[in-house]
Amino acid sequence: MLSYAKNPGFGSRFRFAWGVLALTAAALIGLTFASGKAPAAHASGWIALDGGRLGAYQWSVKAKSSTSPCLLVGIKKQLGPFSFQRGRYRNCAGSSGRLAATEPPLIVRGAAGTGLRPRLTAVGLMVSPAVRRVRILLSDGSRTTLPLERLSSKQARRSRAGSFRYAAFSVRGQWCPERLVAQSATGRTLWEGGADSQSCAAEH
Repeated sequence: MLSYAKNPGFGSRFRFAWGVLALTAAALIGLTFASGKAPAAHASGWIALDGGRLGAYQWSVKAKSSTSPCLLVGIKKQLGPFSFQRGRYRNCAGSSGRLAATEPPLIVRGAAGTGLRPRLTAVGLMVSPAVRRVRILLSDGSRTTLPLERLSSKQARRSRAGSFRYAAFSVRGQWCPERLVAQSATGRTLWEGGADSQSCAAEH
């Protein structure tokens, strides 16, 4: 009869191998559930429209819609390795819950700096898809036309803000519109009127 010599270390190595396999399987299951929850990181619904840096300041413009379309302008300045100065400015469309071409554009401005002459103004503007351009008369007498953009396909899939056109930008100093004209693709005036009554001097 053949006999096999017993290896006293075999059982412990066998149990160790099974333990490693069990831990690996548990880790893989955990990763599967974690990846399934990844979209929750965008549960707030805010979509980044544009942003950048101007001098010592970083700025961003975001949009979302809960009951109505909203814009959020953020400005940040780093004061030290772990110290920041932040400003957040938010506004939403009226109670109708949508952007109509015959209504004023939704505009949010955020200013950085002190006193009556801010160092930077970040601007977000949102209009109905029917609006193709917005002509603006500024408080200094100059005129400008804002080119409007639409969400990318990726942004549209993630967005809860619906369909709209927008402009997002920053300028040095103040940006104070006095009169706005929203026009269609053919140049027809869809809405015309004065800017909101909020004073630029108060935005600091």
